[in-house]
Amino acid sequence: VLVGNGSDEILAMLFRGLMDPGDTFVMPDPTYSLYPVLAEIAGLKYSTVPLKQDFRIDFAGLLKAAQDSNSPARVAIMAMPNAPTGLDESTDDLERFILDFPGWVILDEAYAPFGEKSFMQQAGSRFANLICTSTFSKAWSLAGMRVGWMAAHPALIDEIDKIRDSYNLSRAAQMAARAAILDVSWQKENAEKIKASRARLVSG
Repeated sequence: VLVGNGSDEILAMLFRGLMDPGDTFVMPDPTYSLYPVLAEIAGLKYSTVPLKQDFRIDFAGLLKAAQDSNSPARVAIMAMPNAPTGLDESTDDLERFILDFPGWVILDEAYAPFGEKSFMQQAGSRFANLICTSTFSKAWSLAGMRVGWMAAHPALIDEIDKIRDSYNLSRAAQMAARAAILDVSWQKENAEKIKASRARLVSG
């Protein structure tokens, strides 16, 4: 596990550490709007694959786009559940994609507590090429503290840690995050309240 100043810093480190300027990555469209911004900062290219008519991710399309002979993709990234649709994908579809993709797969699990599953515990163990990121900003309601993290293979963590800013988390943020993670029951209760609010909005 590697901790950062929000998951946005983690994502920025991954974009710099996994790819060189001019490299290409693939992502569904739409998804989290920060990815193209990070690409521009790092001098990266990207291919987008439109969602299917039911707003689900087109995994076959992502694989095809990644195999572009002119610029094969080394990374695939997506929010899971996806933003802004809020839709989770099936475990079978995700597992098949992770196994079939020829490079790194980044699952941005910022909204995972509002979905039905998380791959966090399988990142770097069951799936050596899987990286999962998450944050205290959403279900923990600690956005102002700016604490995020990634889970991945230990060898990758060691390498990404080399480009981490030495003092990327304040003492206050560390204390808040530690207190929060020791009270997972509160996070689950908080997530259920937010999901109930979501249901009321959908109904309205």
